[in-house]
Amino acid sequence: MHGINREGSVRKAARQRKLKVAPVTRAVRSALAASAAMLALAGTGPALAGDCTAPASGTIHCNGDFADTLNFSVEDLTLIVGDQAPSTIAPPAGNAGILADWAGHIGVTNSADIVAYADGIDAVGSGDIDIDNAGDIDVSSAGQVIGIYAYTDDGNVTIANSGDIGAYSMGGLADGIFASG
Repeated sequence: MHGINREGSVRKAARQRKLKVAPVTRAVRSALAASAAMLALAGTGPALAGDCTAPASGTIHCNGDFADTLNFSVEDLTLIVGDQAPSTIAPPAGNAGILADWAGHIGVTNSADIVAYADGIDAVGSGDIDIDNAGDIDVSSAGQVIGIYAYTDDGNVTIANSGDIGAYSMGGLADGIFASG
């Protein structure tokens, strides 16, 4: 039939289907595959994760990065933040960085940096309040905002600060430190 060899055409078609991949193309594909594998194994990046010890002799140590207010309901507690590792506290808008409102003596020793759209450290109670801050506190609000706020009904308030405090209000009072006791 018109000189067509069926075997020859099958061999020719099979030869045409085989693609040759250039060495550069092969290298690019390998690099992309390796990048995709590393991206899949890498995860989503660092998450905010802080760790607090269980209360021992009236003291809790918290270190790491926190995305919520630190608050505990233990009587006569001293909260120590950022003493063993660099730490930050960045709570949701409207929440203080540290809320110390437990019964009895309130003690807060803070070395963490706090960024909040509310007060940085709020300590409110009926006993003595001792706050020692070495972290930087940056707070802002549409209304009243205070970097370190300490109020007691029936006790003494002591605040020592060696950190930088920035307080900004768009329409109310902005104080670095307010203490009453």
